[in-house]
Amino acid sequence: MTAIARRARSFLGLLGLCAILPGCSTEYGLEYRLLTDPPQSVRLAEDGIEIPEGIVVAARVVGLENGDRVNDDLDFFRARTGVLGVAPVEGEGREFVFWGIEAGQTELAVTFDGTRVLEIPVDVTPARFDAPE
Repeated sequence: MTAIARRARSFLGLLGLCAILPGCSTEYGLEYRLLTDPPQSVRLAEDGIEIPEGIVVAARVVGLENGDRVNDDLDFFRARTGVLGVAPVEGEGREFVFWGIEAGQTELAVTFDGTRVLEIPVDVTPARFDAPE
């Protein structure tokens, strides 16, 4: 075996070892900044989204890799289309609109440059109407 082949084999072995060691894998996340002020409580976070049905909110969303901001193309895919709506704001790059369609739960898959990196649980809560006094 040549020296280059031995080095390549050692390197590949280290990569495989890195995959099973804690703290050695890539951590993905999202950073949200609300751009609108919803009339009811909305929570957008990488560990979950909570939004009432009938409520629409716009947010700037930035992908994170090991805590650092990434410039990868970001996209969302819904497991159930009738629960949560999500769409990019045309011409704005990292801005998206989220809206609650119908009360229920689903998951939102997140991709960076076409690679699925996260799945976010979504809870769309029933509409709440405050009666006028």
